[in-house]
Amino acid sequence: MDSYFGYGGCLAADPVDANIFYAGGSDPSTFAAAVCKSANGGLAWGTRRTLGANYGMCYDIAVAPSNHAIVYAAGEDNDARVWRSQNSGDSWGNATGNLVSLTGSGETAYALWVDPTDSNKVLVGTSAGAFKTSDAGTTWVSTPLTYGTRDVVYDAGGSPITGSGAVRAAGSGTLYAGTTDHGVYCSSDGGASWIEMNDGLDCPNILCLAIDPTNRILFAGTDRESVWRFQSATAAGPALAKPAWRRYK
Repeated sequence: MDSYFGYGGCLAADPVDANIFYAGGSDPSTFAAAVCKSANGGLAWGTRRTLGANYGMCYDIAVAPSNHAIVYAAGEDNDARVWRSQNSGDSWGNATGNLVSLTGSGETAYALWVDPTDSNKVLVGTSAGAFKTSDAGTTWVSTPLTYGTRDVVYDAGGSPITGSGAVRAAGSGTLYAGTTDHGVYCSSDGGASWIEMNDGLDCPNILCLAIDPTNRILFAGTDRESVWRFQSATAAGPALAKPAWRRYK
């Protein structure tokens, strides 16, 4: 794998085929954003596909749950970029659309979420906030989350971990976004609105998020300030009088 990338950026698993993995990073020759694919659980990797033309990086890859042939990649190519494959990563097209006109120049796309029932609906987290598309990247629109967004995770089941009284849209799950210097936000309507959930969180500079769906716990990795966990009053384990972040490690 070292020979495939100048720098590594991300890894994604196919939700249907356990043998398929995608890796993203930068081309070792041009340092442009690039991806490659393994069809045998990572034992061997196929041809590296260069996505961009300029110095950049692929920071995230997301496979559509409703159609695993549809794969999105996010990163930078001078500006924030989104790419889309319709054939399981064999070829890629630009799905940036009007995104740069919304983010401004010189920004980066860090995180992706694809709607579990519609592969055309995507949310991208960028250094200029979170943006949505409902037409596979032809047209992007702003969301109320305008802070730099480094990671986005999705929880499909149960009530929102926040305990904040957020109401789900019919058939929807909950999105959690980790931001630069502004903590964690959640959305129960696919990113149309966001609620801050930072009680007890001492470090608002979030680098990554992860969910334990069984125990209803949200984890946040921060910049030099440890790992934090958020457990709601309805989560498995001891009930909390007021849901809040606790230092984990």
